[in-house]
Amino acid sequence: METAGSYTETIQSIVMPMKIEGSANISDVFSIFHDGGIVRCHEENGSLLLEVEIQYLAERISPAFRKFAVLLEDITPFSLQKGLFLEERS
Repeated sequence: METAGSYTETIQSIVMPMKIEGSANISDVFSIFHDGGIVRCHEENGSLLLEVEIQYLAERISPAFRKFAVLLEDITPFSLQKGLFLEERS
């Protein structure tokens, strides 16, 4: 998990914020990121920030981009297990 400062900086640096609601729409968003990897996550006050690195897709929006920030709000408790969804990076 990252520090609160980096969480706040990431939230403030989001370039094209959009609100996506409904399970089908949320599912579509996550299917877009299937080639990417979660490089950072931070949970704070019932919200979860995921940074998804997927350079080729981010560059289609702007050549300077390399990842996406996904903010999930009002989440219920959960856990992620390494090897199941997260890759262990050396």
